[in-house]
Amino acid sequence: MSGDRRLAPLVAHLRAHVAELRRLEREGAAPAELDARRAVVARLQHHLAEAVRAAVATPDVDVVPLVLQEEVPRA
Repeated sequence: MSGDRRLAPLVAHLRAHVAELRRLEREGAAPAELDARRAVVARLQHHLAEAVRAAVATPDVDVVPLVLQEEVPRA
């Protein structure tokens, strides 16, 4: 299984939790609920970072970089 296929579900899971956090922020959820959601997002970010490190450290895995080559300036 390629690194991309292993990482994609983690990225999708993280994005779903971030979207839910943003929705709760817009709707004015209780601070304790927002803090709990932020903690979940932070744990998922850490888990994704560990998975990327493991994939990069594995010589037989192809990992597509998830970083832009150069940042586009905003007007």
